[in-house]
Amino acid sequence: MSRYQGLGIDGLADRKPTGRPREVPSSVRSRIMALTRISPPAETGLSHWSSREMARRLKREGIYVFHNFIAQIWREHDLKPHRQGTFKLSTDPDFAEKVIDVVGLYLAPPVGAVVLSVDEKTQIQALDRIQPVLPISFGSTEQRTHNYVRHGTTNLFAALDVAGPP
Repeated sequence: MSRYQGLGIDGLADRKPTGRPREVPSSVRSRIMALTRISPPAETGLSHWSSREMARRLKREGIYVFHNFIAQIWREHDLKPHRQGTFKLSTDPDFAEKVIDVVGLYLAPPVGAVVLSVDEKTQIQALDRIQPVLPISFGSTEQRTHNYVRHGTTNLFAALDVAGPP
């Protein structure tokens, strides 16, 4: 106490912490990081890891850590396994021109034109992706292509101006 009274907070700067230091081997940290970057096994029925599910998985491997510790590691390394993103890479060399044409139809349709949009049936989750999932990485989410195998369910959406000129 006298060091603090004499020197203030600076008097405690070189003082060693008391108690047992936290000891989590680097191999455990590495295993958590490695598992985080892959999807959970199919038999779990999960699309992504939760800290609790990760702790249960590690326990089956003989590694005992609290889910809070797993969440702390994810925060330290900016990993967000609960978030997902999508990606789409077009191989069409005329892709940019086609996008301009389609967007132009919506922004300035020709007089008397009907612009229709066809999309998948709503509320049906298509899980058959045509590309493998890109794993989670530091500072980015797991990425899935937005393309998937279509199973023939579509809706037709149309916006009609019935009060406008013919």
